[in-house]
Amino acid sequence: AVTAYRAALEDGHDDPVLHFNLGTALLRLGQYAEAEPHLQAALDAVDPAVRTPALFNMGSRFLEEGRAADDPEARGRLLDGAVEAYRQALRLDPSTEDAKWNYELALRERSETPRPQPRS
Repeated sequence: AVTAYRAALEDGHDDPVLHFNLGTALLRLGQYAEAEPHLQAALDAVDPAVRTPALFNMGSRFLEEGRAADDPEARGRLLDGAVEAYRQALRLDPSTEDAKWNYELALRERSETPRPQPRS
């Protein structure tokens, strides 16, 4: 699937849905950083049917990467990104149960992450 989506994009079909599909396929392969620009491009879509799942997947990208981060500061930044992406998805479609669940999960994990101490 990744190869087909990349080929379509290289052929000049700069479509937010193609970017969404490629970003989602890359997420499933655990290639979070590579998925991000494609999910970001999917956010250019006017249609909430594309934007909402793109925001959800962006939140999932940040949540999974945040969970894997060893550095508490990086973990906090990534979880903040997850919270914000899920919040935006819920603004577009408040009935999205998975986004509600993951939003609460990201908030809880963020609250459990130690905040870095200010340097003096």
